[in-house]
Amino acid sequence: MNFSSSSQAQISQSTVNNTIIHANSVQLTNTQRRRSGFKSLSARSEKDGASMIFDQEISKTRVEMLVDVRQGLPVINYVAKHEEISRKIVGESGQWFLKTKEFEDWKNGKFTGIIAVGHPGAGKSCLFSLVVSHLQEQGKPVRVVYLYLDHQQAESQTPTNIISTLLHQLLLSYSELPESATALYSQLGLDQGLPPLRVLVSTLIALCRDTNYRTYIVLDAFDESKPSFQTELAHILEDLLKAQVQLFATTRPSAERLVTLADGIHFKKVPIQATASDLSMFLKEKLNAKRTFQSLVGTDFGQEVIKTIVSKSEGVYVII
Repeated sequence: MNFSSSSQAQISQSTVNNTIIHANSVQLTNTQRRRSGFKSLSARSEKDGASMIFDQEISKTRVEMLVDVRQGLPVINYVAKHEEISRKIVGESGQWFLKTKEFEDWKNGKFTGIIAVGHPGAGKSCLFSLVVSHLQEQGKPVRVVYLYLDHQQAESQTPTNIISTLLHQLLLSYSELPESATALYSQLGLDQGLPPLRVLVSTLIALCRDTNYRTYIVLDAFDESKPSFQTELAHILEDLLKAQVQLFATTRPSAERLVTLADGIHFKKVPIQATASDLSMFLKEKLNAKRTFQSLVGTDFGQEVIKTIVSKSEGVYVII
């Protein structure tokens, strides 16, 4: 059968149109499949506490997701502060605390919290530094997360930034994003902003319940946080105690909200003050650092001077 060139052109155009329609149909079907897959993934994510994960992110490994979350969490500098305080410790001062029954029982999980209460200058931060280093030396399966609070940075040390910093430290113990932290990735990993505090806290609690580890949370100078933040922080600490966490905090007696927390059955309130031995070591080092007094330190008169200062110090470090 012969066709005119016009008829052949019409058939050819019809074939092209049908091909395009078929291709569009296939493309639509594939899109629907992807959307269907995305919906089911979103449903699973929402069940786990995550709000949304775009399908273009599905291909990311949980290792990459963990990196994204770590980078997205705001962090208060804790390492530099720890190193700074650690350098101030003189000799064996403060080691006595690590040998007390209260500390040993707490470290071994016989009760969940210690609140070390002391006046300004009692050496709480140096003691805190010793506790952090001592716990870190235990190695796995122990995790130590800590933070030094500072009244000079009180505005930026909000409950959100504090919990975010603790979360960041906990996530350093994982090689890939744990399921309980998926809610963080749904926002941080996809540039949706920082999740609300309740999500940060619930994720922190979930990670603390990881039975592969014993988790210690150590906070210095609770009293130096902004007064308007203290009640909220104390409530968060109460919630953490329910998550198999060992909590250690230092404070001045003025932080009534935290001191009241120490009256609970799972807490021990431990009074802190510098011992005579610690104060003597401190004074000798300070006097030796001043050329005028170097020759005095080793004499009977020098020893008497140090003894007199210590007796008058009332457990507080003296600035020379």
